[in-house]
Amino acid sequence: MNLIIKNKFNLILIFFISAILFNSCKNDVNLIAPNSREIPVVYGLLEANKSTQYIRINKAFLTTSNTLTVAKDMSASNYVTDEIDVFIDSNDGKSIKLIRDTIHNKISGTFYSPDEIVYRADNFKPVDKQYTLRIVNKKSGNVFTANTNVISKFDIDNLLVIQKVFGLEGSYAHNIKWFSSPYGRLYEVKLRFYYYETNIITNVITRDSIDMSCGKVRSDNLTGGDEMSIGIYGTDFFKFLANNIKVNHDVKRSSPSLKFIFMVGTDDLNTYMMLNEPSNSIVQERPSFSNISNGGIGIFSSRYIYELKEKDFNSATLDSIKIGYYTKNLNFQ
Repeated sequence: MNLIIKNKFNLILIFFISAILFNSCKNDVNLIAPNSREIPVVYGLLEANKSTQYIRINKAFLTTSNTLTVAKDMSASNYVTDEIDVFIDSNDGKSIKLIRDTIHNKISGTFYSPDEIVYRADNFKPVDKQYTLRIVNKKSGNVFTANTNVISKFDIDNLLVIQKVFGLEGSYAHNIKWFSSPYGRLYEVKLRFYYYETNIITNVITRDSIDMSCGKVRSDNLTGGDEMSIGIYGTDFFKFLANNIKVNHDVKRSSPSLKFIFMVGTDDLNTYMMLNEPSNSIVQERPSFSNISNGGIGIFSSRYIYELKEKDFNSATLDSIKIGYYTKNLNFQ
């Protein structure tokens, strides 16, 4: 693991910090570079319940020109075709070579878009092993590595699984329970709220959804099996709906339902996120975490996303959504 401290030199290094858990983002960061050495910028999370894995690998660039202008140039921060080989090695001696690919849905911002270079592993579901990312620059001879254990399972409280309806009435906490996973440190729960809208002028029916973060908790150990929970307060839920669904007298809303989504992240991913979260401290400069060897920047780790089946609300919660103090103007029928 490397802790990279910002130093004051006369050249600016631009690198990315991007989607981590539920596609949360952080703004592009300026890092002052001490010299012109090769610095790969890596972002990759292995997911045991997905058959295709993606690793994003860019390179930091140095320029005396306008950095915002250069950042729009796709070639400035990408390795050229066949410049690097990328492998994922497992601790049982097996190795997979990743395929260079281009995706076309990158959100516009400081850097180029919508195309983005990624490295892809097909038909690969990582299991409960340790994996090493290995980046070999065939031109410079430099090799960069990072290791991670894989989170390969998630155990939910069986009562929540078998419940066909769920209630959030009242101002008290409704506890969501699960058991910690081996190698899992960070746990985040989201509630996805679904609903239909019927435009009373055009009769067009659409289905929409919004996500409410129920909070994050951290496990005390990495062995798994500990009971964990997060409390969801009914009042917070109804306030969330009122603040995130616009009052519109031209629509009728109906058939609300919900789904719980759980994300588990490793210890390294937890550290990476904590150090890159916005700070309220008067001291704004903090060390940035990376587990990429040989001076690389970024994170290679693992996460596990588990989605419960969609559930209906109980009658008391439906009544509160329709006529409750916070949501009565949203026109739920």
